[in-house]
Amino acid sequence: MPSLSLPAAELASVFLGTLLYGFYLGTLTTVLPILLTTHDGQWKRRTDIRWLTVGVSVILCLNVAVNLAVAIWRNFNALVLNPSLSGEEAAYILPSSWQNVVTAINVGLQSLTGDLILIYRCWLVFSRSRKIIVLPLLLWIAAFVCEARIVSLQTTDSQAIEHSAQEIPWGKAFWTLTLAINILTTGMIIVHIWRVDRHRLSLFGRPSSALGRAMRNIGESGLLYTVAVILSFAAYTTQSTLVYLAGTFEIHSVGIAFNWIIIRTARTRVAHPSHLQEKTISAIQFRLSQTTQAPITSTLSFEETQLPGDTSIIGTSEKGHVVEEIQAASAARLNLKMNT
Repeated sequence: MPSLSLPAAELASVFLGTLLYGFYLGTLTTVLPILLTTHDGQWKRRTDIRWLTVGVSVILCLNVAVNLAVAIWRNFNALVLNPSLSGEEAAYILPSSWQNVVTAINVGLQSLTGDLILIYRCWLVFSRSRKIIVLPLLLWIAAFVCEARIVSLQTTDSQAIEHSAQEIPWGKAFWTLTLAINILTTGMIIVHIWRVDRHRLSLFGRPSSALGRAMRNIGESGLLYTVAVILSFAAYTTQSTLVYLAGTFEIHSVGIAFNWIIIRTARTRVAHPSHLQEKTISAIQFRLSQTTQAPITSTLSFEETQLPGDTSIIGTSEKGHVVEEIQAASAARLNLKMNT
């Protein structure tokens, strides 16, 4: 993989970071009114605010801001305050400097938070099934251990960041685990919604537009984050200085993807108000029953009281009459299918 000189990579990273941070702030200023105000512009009551979503938004925002501020200071320190140091890379070279340690914490925290959001969404989509998230959680714990080890090594390492022999295996493991969590959880969510949509198609003869929008939302946001992780993994594995640019793209992509899902959902609710229901637990239930066999139920549920943006990511909430419509219109056909 091609590389830039360390100062050039750092400066390019700061430039890219300022552009992405501006775009991120644009999405954040759109998301906050969605989370804190009603449709008519009034402040929501405290009990109506999804504080988990607000808390995640604040963490992502502060972490990105600190990362950008530290990057600017590191370049200012290297190029302005210490121009007389021997070698143009002298001021960047020690990972044990507080700026580089903070940067390592920023990138790790943003990635781990993004992965935890994906695992939480997966848990919601699968009706809060603990079994379904055992493997992703184990991978997340392993990634956390790798990040802790990387930070520990950087506090004592005397080599340049991209050439630390001790740190490289831990960094490769961290990005591999992050990529695995991303692909696994996003894939599980999309496949589960697709199966429910196919089931709905067999009942009504047409797919659900709400579930289709859900899959697009998840796919687009997941693709953005996945591409960022792949770039970071490739740059880190090849020990290219482009890892600075890839890391900058990755740390911003988490917040942008998180906000983008909430924005897309809010727009969907405005555009399709007749198919949405707010502040409820919406479920699409398919009950196959007959007189000689026990009922069989397959449920896809999204709880909006927990994380509105995430329920929206999974799709839009459909009104409760869908359940009755399924049961009433399809009972005969379902019973026939079960008997054959």
